[in-house]
Amino acid sequence: MTEFELITLVLSVIAILLSGFNTYITFFYKKNSLVGGILSFGIPDKNTPTPASIDIECSLSNTGQRELLVRDVSIVPEDGTGVSIVPVLKRTGIPCVLKPNQITLVKFYIPVLFANTLAFKKIPIPIEFEITSSDGKTYIASKRLEFIEEEHGLSIKDNWRDTFSMRLQSLII
Repeated sequence: MTEFELITLVLSVIAILLSGFNTYITFFYKKNSLVGGILSFGIPDKNTPTPASIDIECSLSNTGQRELLVRDVSIVPEDGTGVSIVPVLKRTGIPCVLKPNQITLVKFYIPVLFANTLAFKKIPIPIEFEITSSDGKTYIASKRLEFIEEEHGLSIKDNWRDTFSMRLQSLII
């Protein structure tokens, strides 16, 4: 076997391996992936009579290849003592099923008195989306918001524009 034939044989084997890998990725490998972001929030100022809630809009985009069920959104802040104070959230757009490459808008409302208390205590709010994939795995996509007390009312720290993604969550049953 000459050197030229050996080089041709090696390149042919590499091409066949790459072709097999590409076939696997295209037809058999299915990943679960979601990207989310907070699009807007509406915080009433102190002069608003009886402010009821802070309106938050999030976008959730299925960037994977399997359908995802966005089952719930919740907030569970820790106050440092291990005790969690959990308000009931009003929400629209949940539950929903996201097909691959689909995006949806989710709105939820955090009570202003609750946010004022957390801002006073300097406790961040973890917003958690519970997501189940079509292969039965449960994920949590979370985002932490920090409210700040200012003269005109509440404000949110600059990190609200950062996107968030999901991580695998093992549920204890």
